[in-house]
Amino acid sequence: MLKIVKVNEKDIDKLNTLLKKSIETDMLDSSLVIYDNEEILGYASYKQKGNIAYLNDFFIFNETMNNILKDGLIKSLLNLADINGIKLFLVEKNEDELFLKKIGFKDLSESELILDKDIQINKYLCAILPDFFDSACHSKNNNKKYI
Repeated sequence: MLKIVKVNEKDIDKLNTLLKKSIETDMLDSSLVIYDNEEILGYASYKQKGNIAYLNDFFIFNETMNNILKDGLIKSLLNLADINGIKLFLVEKNEDELFLKKIGFKDLSESELILDKDIQINKYLCAILPDFFDSACHSKNNNKKYI
């Protein structure tokens, strides 16, 4: 059975071996792992600066289930970020840009957000939380906004 859970101390050695690098223990609260029984299928984490999160790591270790696992892991990571008070989630543009746009990410350069001058707006895709879940998870026919 697949499950996505927060990374804990017992996961660190397995992940360090899979990733071929050390996971920072201070990032456990912003990291998730996908398990199929005892096998790790994926890992993702973000770094936080104020109420902005930056995708730090994103790995899927099972290529046959890549798209399904990517979708579940990124949405779970966004949910975790939302719970942790993140308002803006940024992902550096990469080969997954089309996938990310398909699930609801937008070009940061097209947003009307006022951001710190250090953020290079052409470099990132963004998800505004919790609004991302309103547009990404509901039918376009449901235009109601609950406050």
